Parts: sequence; structure tokens; C-alpha cells
Amino acid sequence: MIEYMRIAKSKFWAWVGCSLAVGFFVGVGVMILVGNASATKQINALKLQMTEQSNQSKATVDGLNAKLASSEASLTALNDTYTKLLAEKSSAATGTATSSTNRGLAVTSRTVTPDTVNASDTITLTAKVTGTPDKVTMRVLAKTGSYDQTFTLKKTSTSGKTETWKRTVNAPKTKGVYRYYATATKDGNSATMPGASPSTFTVE
Repeated sequence: MIEYMRIAKSKFWAWVGCSLAVGFFVGVGVMILVGNASATKQINALKLQMTEQSNQSKATVDGLNAKLASSEASLTALNDTYTKLLAEKSSAATGTATSSTNRGLAVTSRTVTPDTVNASDTITLTAKVTGTPDKVTMRVLAKTGSYDQTFTLKKTSTSGKTETWKRTVNAPKTKGVYRYYATATKDGNSATMPGASPSTFTVE
């Protein structure tokens, strides 16, 4: 016959309470471990996502910089072409000396001083020419804008076959970059500085 051990009620309930407490703390510990593992996994995932986004952003910036450099190069080339075409158009419009008596007619140099000037100041237009022209003019026009003036110069000196023609005038009133070129005229024939693009000066 099996004999059963009798346990006092107070001890029995104490044992039940201890068991529940132990189970509760074990459960809480497991939940904390699982929660920490999940948080660590989420943090690692966020770090990976941030790294990927940073790499993508860098690639996008590099791509935009490359496009910008390409655009700037294209704009520079376009501006050079425009300047060349403008010079060719100006040369064609003014013509060149063709008669045997005027083959020496040419503009050898042209300057505007100072090359940077305030709008309220004056500028001096100077052209050196050969071929004893009857008239020398300097055309000044805005790089962007409506300013376009032609000034007649006066001969100031002669050195050998080269004559110097000058004139002092008021600078344009609008700030910007201005182009200029000189034209020498004799007996209905005219010539500019051969093979040269219009020079520039700046009004501040």
C-alpha cells in the first residue's frame, strides 16, 4: 500500500508561490533576451540601410558633378564658336582692302584703356594702322545688351609706316563686358585687324 506524504498547507502554498515567482522571472529574462536580439537586428538593418542610402547619394552627386562639368565644357565651346562667328561676320561686313594701291591697309593693334573702368569714368580708344588710311573708327558693342556705338578716331602720331589714332570718350553707363574692334578706311576700301576676334573691356 502506497503511503502519501502529507504537506502542510502553508508549505504547499509557499512552494506554489516560489514556483510562480521563478517562472515569472525566467519568462521576463527570456523576453528581455528576445527583445534585445530583435532590437540589435533592427539596429543592424538600419545601419545597413543608411550605408546603402549614403552610397546611393554619393553616386548621385558624382553623376550630377560629371553632368555639370560636361555642360560647362559644352558652354565654353559654344561661346568660343559664337565669338569666332561674330568676328567672321564683322570682318565680312567691313570688308578688306583688295586694290593694288591699298594692299598695305591694315589695323595692327587696337586697345581700350583702362580695360576695367567705372561707369562714370572715361576710356581711351587707340588703334595702330598701316596704309595711310583716310579714316579710322572703333566700334564698341555690349556683349549682352543693346549698346552699339562707333567712334571716329584722330591721328596722333606716325612711326615709320605705322600711324597711331586715338580718342577719349565716356565709358558706357551700364555695367558689363563690351567688345570692340577698329576699322581703317581708304578710298572706299576698309580693313580690320586680320584674324583677330573682338577684344573686350569691363565696366564696373
